[in-house]
Amino acid sequence: MPGLRSAEAHPQARSEALVALLEQGTIGDAASIERVLREDVLGPESAAAVLVGVDVRELAADVLADAAVAAWGSAAVADRDRRTAAQAVARVGPVPDPDLGPRAEAVTHLLARVAAFDELSLGRWRVATDEVRDGRRPWAAAMHGAAWAAHVSGRTRALGAAQLMAVGAFRTAGFTPPTVPVGCGTR
Repeated sequence: MPGLRSAEAHPQARSEALVALLEQGTIGDAASIERVLREDVLGPESAAAVLVGVDVRELAADVLADAAVAAWGSAAVADRDRRTAAQAVARVGPVPDPDLGPRAEAVTHLLARVAAFDELSLGRWRVATDEVRDGRRPWAAAMHGAAWAAHVSGRTRALGAAQLMAVGAFRTAGFTPPTVPVGCGTR
């Protein structure tokens, strides 16, 4: 993991180190992921979680936490271990679709289209992102606004589910971690 202290004093080197840190850094830790899964995703407010017993919820939380941490730390996890975690998730079987709110069908359709991008579509997405970047709010401010809107409207769970689904769709489409922090563009 890159660090700012290891960067040269030159401003360009510090900027490059900061970008690398943002691309590869994490927010939170494994315990935070597990807490979110157990208390928020599979907590008492989850419609799907209340339909199964506590033992199934606990097993699901164990498997999902292991898979999430494996994906989160994939650069540091051996392929053999990653395959083992993926096999455990596959054994769980299909899970119900998350509640994405009143526009669930449109969100699901959009993410399916993104996941099916070919090289031409990826290129078009990057060009469009670059073209509108200057006229938009920075990503962090936009995410803060979206998170606040979800909070005050009681749709935090729907936003979280849509965000995780979007990560999967963009990854399936071929976007890589270095392209995502700049809005999936090329800069």
